[in-house]
Amino acid sequence: MFNLTLCIQGLNFLVAYLLLARFFFKPVLNVIEQQMQSEGLVVKAIEHCHETLRAAKFKKKQLWGDAYSDFRQYINFNTDFEFRAKACDRPLLSDNLDVEFDAKECDQLARALVDTIITRSSVEVK
Repeated sequence: MFNLTLCIQGLNFLVAYLLLARFFFKPVLNVIEQQMQSEGLVVKAIEHCHETLRAAKFKKKQLWGDAYSDFRQYINFNTDFEFRAKACDRPLLSDNLDVEFDAKECDQLARALVDTIITRSSVEVK
């Protein structure tokens, strides 16, 4: 025998499922998909920031090395010359002719020079 109540319950379940799918499941799935897309965009932005930071650190290291070597060459170039007083200046004394360079002071000046170059280049980049 065929039960009419069972058929009506099946039809009722089908209508309820279609209504839920249209008005509940679809909007919830859309929201979840949008959140996953925005999460992917945030992850890409973070990776881009990390890559930019790595590149900036590498460039800073290169600039530091270049400035340090240039500064060292400048110091070495200036130490090759012998400074002599003019005839009209004070009489020649040994302390007038001695030129001393402090290594720590040279390093501090080099670091200050590198920092200045980096800040100027970062301002120009922006």
